[in-house]
Amino acid sequence: MHPRTQRSGKVYYYIYTGGKPRKEIALGSDSILALRKYDDLNVADAPKLAPGFSDVITKYQVEAVPKLAPNTIKMYRSDIKHVSAFFADALLSQIRPMHIKQFLDEHSDKPTTANRCKRLFSTMWNQARGLGLHRSTEPV
Repeated sequence: MHPRTQRSGKVYYYIYTGGKPRKEIALGSDSILALRKYDDLNVADAPKLAPGFSDVITKYQVEAVPKLAPNTIKMYRSDIKHVSAFFADALLSQIRPMHIKQFLDEHSDKPTTANRCKRLFSTMWNQARGLGLHRSTEPV
């Protein structure tokens, strides 16, 4: 929700819908009513805002893995099994740095594999942010 001050000095609130040309929906000048309209418009988007990490893994396997070199694909498929087993049921909004630490501790007997999995997790996480599946501005 974005406020915009008019020449008259009155503040109006808008929400951008995206796309080109840029489109916006006017929410009105009353901030409370504008928040209610904003909330009503975003209720339909709620499932999109909280995908699970398993969704990210699936999307990564379909879109990114086939573009890699054959040896990298083989290694990533092995690493995806480890990452998936640990993070499969987690929502993106619930994953914190302490969970990565727990993952590394759990795989401390194989440090090379743990570091490869951490690298893979980071790649998938950044792809999820780039696709808009996770907001990088969410509070930690």
